[in-house]
Amino acid sequence: MQINGHAQHSFRMADSRHMIDVRVREKNCLDIELFARDKVQQLIDFVARVNQHSLASGLATHDESVLEKGRRGSGLEDHQSRISESMVLVVVDDLMFRSRISTAAKGVGATIAAATTADAAITRARELKPALIILDLDSARTQPFEVLRQLGADPELAGIPTLGFVSHVHTDRIREARGLGIGEVLARSAFSASLPDILARAR
Repeated sequence: MQINGHAQHSFRMADSRHMIDVRVREKNCLDIELFARDKVQQLIDFVARVNQHSLASGLATHDESVLEKGRRGSGLEDHQSRISESMVLVVVDDLMFRSRISTAAKGVGATIAAATTADAAITRARELKPALIILDLDSARTQPFEVLRQLGADPELAGIPTLGFVSHVHTDRIREARGLGIGEVLARSAFSASLPDILARAR
């Protein structure tokens, strides 16, 4: 069947309009897709900013809470003071006696710090300002008499109570310790028997 020129022209026009409609629809779809992507990205960015702000606020609140807890109640100086009031510095290298002291301290809730040399003992005494210093007067390694000398020569440490234990036969050491200003001297057996009471008084 032959199609005249007018009909062919009509077909071409219709086909062109169809192609234009298709392209318009494709462009519209593309525009809508781009628009949607843009909005989704904006939403993602907004949520990210909100989350970042919330996280920063939460961290700031947490930090402020921690600082407030640090400031509230007992301050650092008060806390240190309480530690010092219940701290006992033990200048002992005899493992058996150190174990006895540690066990007795747990029983009465006392806090123990240890030193095994004169230098370490003086350093810990300055740091902790303990409520009591216990010395083994029979120990050559810990140099208890040197510790007593340095404690007595330091105005900041001279007031710290001291207690020594010694074999009852070593009367010369007892005299020397008393001459250096030790607060109390006990025989080893008496010290062991009185240990819980000694530590409880230091709390």
